[in-house]
Amino acid sequence: PTSRTLQHLPGGGRSAFLLYFEKGIHQRGAGVKQTSTIYVGAYGSKVQALSNAVRAMDHHCDPQRPWRDEQLWSVREDNRRFVGDKGVVILVQDDAGEYYQTKLRK
Repeated sequence: PTSRTLQHLPGGGRSAFLLYFEKGIHQRGAGVKQTSTIYVGAYGSKVQALSNAVRAMDHHCDPQRPWRDEQLWSVREDNRRFVGDKGVVILVQDDAGEYYQTKLRK
């Protein structure tokens, strides 16, 4: 049987693209990684999920350290054109290891 969530997706699809926002710190060399993950939503198409990845970054990032400010981040990745059915969509990370990212999973 199909779950209620999948029944309510546009088009009545049986597959969903799940979008997550992750905030954390990865201290290289120390082997320490702390993360906080927020489930953003389930989408009936990959296009919907990818467009909401930008909104999720805007909404969940610390307003004092916006992900769009290129001077704050030493690593910036935008994989919206290349990500498959699973992976990191958008990532920003600073030299200290603090990062924000959105992840997709089918």
